[in-house]
Amino acid sequence: MKKRHQPLFEKSISWIRQNPSATIHDVPDELLQTWSYDHDDDLEPSSFYLSIFTFGYCQKQLGKAGSIPGRKLSVSSNELVDLFTMWQLKLGLINLHRKTDVRIETLSLFDFPENESITYSLA
Repeated sequence: MKKRHQPLFEKSISWIRQNPSATIHDVPDELLQTWSYDHDDDLEPSSFYLSIFTFGYCQKQLGKAGSIPGRKLSVSSNELVDLFTMWQLKLGLINLHRKTDVRIETLSLFDFPENESITYSLA
């Protein structure tokens, strides 16, 4: 991770720790812009984006499993990359909700239940 990203990384980690059950509607604008990866850059996501996502996802999963010291959970790297893509979709939905008349119902920010669906309407 680049040194210039360190303050944003620490701010992100702090916010995630303070908001373990955050939904897409809870994300502050500054963090939303910080976490949103632009796929049009033709570059792979940097360690910054992947680190933020992985921390939030692991925190959420460990919280759901209970805070048992030494408890281990695992996720394949392919699944983690797929979930990262879904997380970026959720971040895009936040922008859609905030900047248009389309209302997106609440979704967990770092949890991805099987068959999760996006419910939307016009304001």
